[in-house]
Amino acid sequence: MSDLLNKASLVMIPSGYKEDVVYSAIPSDGSGDLSFTRASNGTRINSAGLVEDCPWNFMQQSETFDNASWSKLGATVTANDITAPNGTLTADKVVFSGANNSIYQAVSLNGEIATRFVYIKGTAGETISIDDIYVSQPNITLTGDWQLIGFTSATPSLRGFGISTYGGATARTIWLWGAQLNIGSTAKPYFPTTDRLNVPRLTYQNGGGGCPSLLLEKQSTNVLLWSQAFTNTWATYNGTTTDNETISPDGTQNASKVIMGAGNSATIRQAIGGLTNGSTYTFSLYIKQGSGVTAFLDISDTASTVNITPTSEWVRYTYTANWNTSLNFVDIELRGTSGSAYCYIYGAQLEASSYPTSYIPTTSASATRVADVMTVNLPNTDMTFCAYLECEEAPLGTTAGDWLAIYSDISILGRAYGYANTFGFADAYGMGITSATKMVWKQESGTTAKLFKNGALVATSTTGTYSDPFNRFAIDGNYLDKPLKVKQFIFFQNNLTDAECASLTA
Repeated sequence: MSDLLNKASLVMIPSGYKEDVVYSAIPSDGSGDLSFTRASNGTRINSAGLVEDCPWNFMQQSETFDNASWSKLGATVTANDITAPNGTLTADKVVFSGANNSIYQAVSLNGEIATRFVYIKGTAGETISIDDIYVSQPNITLTGDWQLIGFTSATPSLRGFGISTYGGATARTIWLWGAQLNIGSTAKPYFPTTDRLNVPRLTYQNGGGGCPSLLLEKQSTNVLLWSQAFTNTWATYNGTTTDNETISPDGTQNASKVIMGAGNSATIRQAIGGLTNGSTYTFSLYIKQGSGVTAFLDISDTASTVNITPTSEWVRYTYTANWNTSLNFVDIELRGTSGSAYCYIYGAQLEASSYPTSYIPTTSASATRVADVMTVNLPNTDMTFCAYLECEEAPLGTTAGDWLAIYSDISILGRAYGYANTFGFADAYGMGITSATKMVWKQESGTTAKLFKNGALVATSTTGTYSDPFNRFAIDGNYLDKPLKVKQFIFFQNNLTDAECASLTA
């Protein structure tokens, strides 16, 4: 591999990212960075093995306080007025005209404890307040230098973050940079934002550090409401449910406790209308054993359930079945060894899918995570190249699904599929990826393409003739039959030999 890397035009190994971009290792000057889109939030598993929002900074426009995302009350903002803590001319000047003025941003969370911080600079000896919009914190005395000022809500918050002259302070001039609000009682590393969209998800398969993979998934919607607050919308029968009782898989105290009731049992149910009769849905739920509980997950079908014996660690359990509109509910059925038996639950999700996708939190409405797409703009002018893709696991399913596509300005020139045992589809060069975590797509000409996996050439396609120059690759999670976790993408502008292609996939 090391020798072949010397021939590579582009190498992506997931490690660095920001909004809209995954950084390439080769070239390292930014010219080979990969564009990324997902016009919504998403979640990932971070290096500590915890479920984490991506991006974790819930503030929009974290360095542009003149933006309309920040509301102003008696405050005037001048953008890029002085040098920020990171050495760039990006810190904004804020002039408050008098007492009880503010600049603030509202944020809607799921009721979690949240930590806020912002970099502030102002005249030494003057005071300023940072707050939860309506709940002021003690005034902060400024030093004349940049200060990182923060606080954690003492109770779950649904409000946001403000900087103000509340508490009787008179007119003030300050400078701001780098605002952040993240879930939890500890500040996470600062993550700059604009609109908070299109943030790549570098996920860790089992936590515990190591190298992450770039997570690419199809669009999916969690149709359950209050996915982690089981005293809202959910009904409990023969038991007692209490929210925010223990630390959940996201590292905060927002998991619910269920205690068995009459007959040493409990059922937590949510009624759902408007779903399609007979369509396939997957129900997923995190469960952790407290004492002496067995669980069953039921999707609107009393004829069959999945039987679970929870462990002392959080595990995400799933159940897939066809929806029955004569019932229209999901059940979490619990059986205990005694009336005092209990367990913990978190993160309920029901989606129109044959497999579970990453967790999509909800409150009073369903929520949708848009599909992930990574694109690579390249300057080729003909149909000759080699593309190497390595994944955490084979992206297989029971139906054809794109996982790598090549584009011209006007059309899709070819695709590699996640399932198929033939090649030569109508849209050209489609080839089967049946059981491999590594593949090489070698385009020898406008008429001939080859597919390598497991150390060997497995398919050759001569279907169609294409003279259009290609200029873009797309690795798309929208049509796959399971999540795609990309470990490496390497592009060779000049073709490798068949033997070199085979060696890459061995």
